Amino acid sequence: MDSNSTAPPALLPGQSPPLTVITPTDQGGILYIATALALIFAFISILIRLFIRMEFRHSFSNDDIAALLAMVRLLTRWFAVCWRRR
Repeated sequence: MDSNSTAPPALLPGQSPPLTVITPTDQGGILYIATALALIFAFISILIRLFIRMEFRHSFSNDDIAALLAMVRLLTRWFAVCWRRR
């Protein structure tokens, strides 16, 4: 098989196709991975921040609410973009 081939690999029964195939000219798959990792890191950071606020200070401030709303908006936007690509 040629190393420059852009054909997707053969799928086994019951397997779904990948979101994107990484080629020398299309690196979209790497972008998906980087975005997913950034979202996971941001989500865990927000959860830790909210946990600390609730356990030690027992109150929320405006910046906590703004961070939570920004994360919700980011997640809904990301899911909308991914859903449209299907």
